[in-house]
Formats: sequence, C-alpha cells, structure tokens
Amino acid sequence: MDPVFQWFGGKRMIANEVWKRLGKVTRYIEPFAGSAAVLLARPEFQGREVINDLDGYLVNFWRAVKADVEGVAAELVSPISELDLIARKRVFVRETETLTERLKNDPEWYDPKMAAWWFYGHSASVGNRWLRVHEMPNKFMPAMDTRSISDRISDLLAVQRRLVDVFILCGEWQRALDSEKVMFNGSDTVGIFFDPPYGAPRTTKIYADDSFAVAADVTRWCLEHGDDKRLRMVVAGYAGEHAELEEAGWTTHSWMAQGGHGNRRADRSNDNRTKETLWISPHCQKIEKQVQMNLWVAVDNDPSLSEPVDIAENHDLSVQAASCG
Repeated sequence: MDPVFQWFGGKRMIANEVWKRLGKVTRYIEPFAGSAAVLLARPEFQGREVINDLDGYLVNFWRAVKADVEGVAAELVSPISELDLIARKRVFVRETETLTERLKNDPEWYDPKMAAWWFYGHSASVGNRWLRVHEMPNKFMPAMDTRSISDRISDLLAVQRRLVDVFILCGEWQRALDSEKVMFNGSDTVGIFFDPPYGAPRTTKIYADDSFAVAADVTRWCLEHGDDKRLRMVVAGYAGEHAELEEAGWTTHSWMAQGGHGNRRADRSNDNRTKETLWISPHCQKIEKQVQMNLWVAVDNDPSLSEPVDIAENHDLSVQAASCG
C-alpha cells in the first residue's frame, strides 16, 4: 500500500528493501513515522505495530483516520482555495501547542476537522512549507497530490483498515523504545526502522521539529542495543552519518531517491539523493547475492564449450528441433 500523502525524506522507494532485511518480525516499531510509508509497504503483518512522530498535526491525522475516516473525508469536500490555505494556516499556527498537548494528555483524543485541513493544505502545497510561521502558501507551486476527492477518500478508507491494530504515539522518538514492555512485550523478533532527521548540513528548516543532533543520538542507541539478538534494525540516512555502525559490524545498502525540489537544480549543487544509505544491523535477515558467471570464465572451466560446432553436421537435428518448437 502506498502512503496517502507526500513527505519530505519519505522512504516509499526503499521500503521493500527494508522489509527484506527485517523479515517476518512479530513486533514492528517506527519511531519517526512521517507518512508511515514503510509500515504501509509491509508485505504481511502480524502482532503489535507501533509508530511514533513528534509532529502533533501528523499524529492527529493518523488518529482521526483510524477512528473517524468518514468525518475526515466529509471535511475534505471543498475546492482548493488560496484564501482557505491562508486562513487555515493561521488557525494551525495559533493552535499548534494546544492541539499537541491535547494529543499527549488523552490517547483517544483527535480532531477530524483539523486532520482534514492539515491533509488539505499538505496536498495543495509543497511539503510542510505552508505551515511555516513567516511564509504564506506558494500558490504558484503545483499541488503534489492531484487525485480527486473520491480517490483520496478511498485511499483513507484503505489506510483506516490497515491501522486498526497499530498503536500511535506522539512524542520524542525514545518513548517508543524506553522500556522492555514497550519494545518487546514478549516478542523475540522486533523490527525497528529508524528514519531520523538528516544530520547533513542544510541551510533551511525542513522538519516541523528539526534537529541535527537526533541522527547521532540514534547511532548511539543502536550501538548500545546492536548485540541484542531479538532486534533487527535498519537506519536510514546520508552516507557517512552513521559510520560508527559499520565499525560495529553493520552492513550498508546504497540507493538513489528521486530527489525533492531542492535536489533538482540544474547544477546539482544540492544533489543529496545520491547519498541515500541504509545501515542494517547484524541480526537482520541475510540477503543471498546471486552471482552471474561470466561466459568466458565458464569456457575456461569447461574446454568442451570452446570446441567448434559443425553446423552442416547438425543441420538435420537443428531442423528437427525447430519443427518441434
């Protein structure tokens, strides 16, 4: 299942590779959920799944979709309007702290209207730019989600069914891993996918709660718990960010993202998409690499393969074989 909205740094393209490494775990934890692309891409699921994010509006959206998808869908039925984006943005800026506190104080509280408005703005602009306090929505940028309202509602219904047994947290990433009960709860195979804010230098704020230090904190946590055979962990980031994990026996998998707007400059001066890397913990599933034998190596090993073939002598056989085809 694909995510229902775009997200900066989303891992939809590499999600299948992550699941090859995690395998059939009985518990799955995603401390930096975002669009939950990896969770939604899981080929089959069982047991308890836990996702967490510090962005209150994002968690409110997931809670509302899980509990009242019809209420969210009803609020989506309206044309995309620049003035609506501006007015709703002012509400979000004013209510951010209040909404996040209500989410933290009541695990069952959610606001379907705010969830729909957030989804509306996110789909009608580029990333979370429209929520920045000192910027107005950029009406000249194309909408990243151009599907019809009915298609979006259909997608939300599918996500609602998928989230039925998912536990959704809102807070610092360590809360999803801060106790034996939360992390294991009796399971002996726990998969954890870490997708912290990139620690690479950047000139603009790209996350609702941005920090250059989180990636290093994740590295330290993984080093402390990497020897636990119950844990299968995958960490996402840019090449070099988690080099200490490689020294501890973790393997890497490099891949190329499509690249966001900042990576599409003509001079490729900010082309970080080529640096995307996964770090895989020692107790993850092993991937068998298929080696294709070089033709000339095969000939060297079997001299008979290099003997000339008399086409005329084998003509009748060739015709017979062709007629059987």
